[in-house]
Amino acid sequence: MKKKILLVEDAKSLREWLKLPLEYAHYEVIEAMDGLEALGLYEQTDFDLIITDFDMPNLNGLEWILMAKQRFTKKFPPILILISNAIQKTEVRKQGFFNCIEKPLILDKFLTKVDFFMDNFDTT
Repeated sequence: MKKKILLVEDAKSLREWLKLPLEYAHYEVIEAMDGLEALGLYEQTDFDLIITDFDMPNLNGLEWILMAKQRFTKKFPPILILISNAIQKTEVRKQGFFNCIEKPLILDKFLTKVDFFMDNFDTT
């Protein structure tokens, strides 16, 4: 059974650029274009990893994760937050999230992080 990733990114081109190599690495990728859509998908499905952009319309990456943690009792998978600057990094860390990667992404580095999470964290 393939491990599932929730990929939350408002930029369609970046979402597609990340999805293809993740699928090639044999992960099932479920896409959301913003935090509001991600919240609905998270409610319906269990994931092995969440990759979310910080800066998105409706609910940003941090807002939707914090809302999901309050709303749902199921175990949360590892979360990788895509950030664009030091201000976002500080905000993410203030909320207790330390797994972030800065854009622009280096694909090999990104995939190495994803593989690390998938190999080292059991979400069952």
